[in-house]
Amino acid sequence: MRDMSAADRAPWCAGRFYPADPQQLMADVDRLLRSPDERPSVALVAPHAGYVYSGAVAGRVFASAPIPRHVILVGPKHTWDGAPLACMADGGWRLPTGRVAIAADLAADLLREVPELVEDFRAHTREHCLEVQLPFLMRRQPDLRFVPIVVAGLDAAGCREVGARIASVVRAFAEPVLLVASTDMHHQGLDDLPPGERTETVVRDRSRLALERLDAFDPPGLLRVCRAHGVTMCGVLPTAIVLEAARALGADRVEQLDFTDSHAVRGDRGASDYTVGYAGYRISRGSGNA
Repeated sequence: MRDMSAADRAPWCAGRFYPADPQQLMADVDRLLRSPDERPSVALVAPHAGYVYSGAVAGRVFASAPIPRHVILVGPKHTWDGAPLACMADGGWRLPTGRVAIAADLAADLLREVPELVEDFRAHTREHCLEVQLPFLMRRQPDLRFVPIVVAGLDAAGCREVGARIASVVRAFAEPVLLVASTDMHHQGLDDLPPGERTETVVRDRSRLALERLDAFDPPGLLRVCRAHGVTMCGVLPTAIVLEAARALGADRVEQLDFTDSHAVRGDRGASDYTVGYAGYRISRGSGNA
C-alpha cells in the first residue's frame, strides 16, 4: 500500500510543532531534555503537541530512560488516511536534524506476528503524533532505528491482543527494544463545556480519571473510564496497547513523571477557549533492570 516513489517520509510538523531550523531545533531539544534520574525502562508515554506546550513534559520523559537503538513508536490516527492499524516497514523519516531509518527487520517481525497490522505509507504522511517524538529520541540515541505504528478502532480485547503480540516480537528480537506510546490527555473547548466550568478545570478533572488508571497499570480500566466519562485522550488506544505489551514483558512499575496543561503553560489569567492536558510516564520493572 506504500507509495514506492517515496521511500522516505518528508517532515510534516517542522516549522509548526517544532522549529524547522536544525540549530534551533537542537537547542530547544537540549533545553527540554531534563530528568532528576534515569531508569532502564520497558516503555514510555509522552505527549505530542507543539513543543511550546508539551515539550517540557516530553523532554522529561525522554531524559528519564536510556534509549536503545530500536524503538517502536505507537500513536493515534488523527486523520482518515490509510489503514486503521498501520506501520512503515522500510525507508526512513527525514527531519531538520537528519534522517531516521525504519528498523526493517523489526517491522518485518511485527507484520508477521500482528495479523491486523499492515504496511501503509499513507497513514503516516500527514500524522504528527510520532514525528514530534523523533528529535528527542535522535538526540538521546544517534543510531536510532524505529518502527512507526498508528492505530484506530480497537476495543479492549484488541488492544490486549495487539499488545501481547508486540511483546512477543520484542522478547524474541536480538537487541533491546523500547516501546513509546504517544498521547495527549483530555481536550476541552467551549462547545461542549459544562455550564459554569472552565476548560482548564475540566481538563484537569477528566485527565485525572485517566491518570488514575494509568497509575494503577490498568489498560482496560483506562479505556473504560475514557469512554464512560468522555475523556478525550487521543492516544488512549496506543497507551493501552503499550501498557499491555509492557506488562507482558514483565514491567510492574508505572511512574507519572509530569502533568500539565496548555492553560498552565501559557500562564493565562482568565479562562481559556481551548485547553489540552499533557502527561509523561515511565514504565519499568521494579528492579530497574529492563
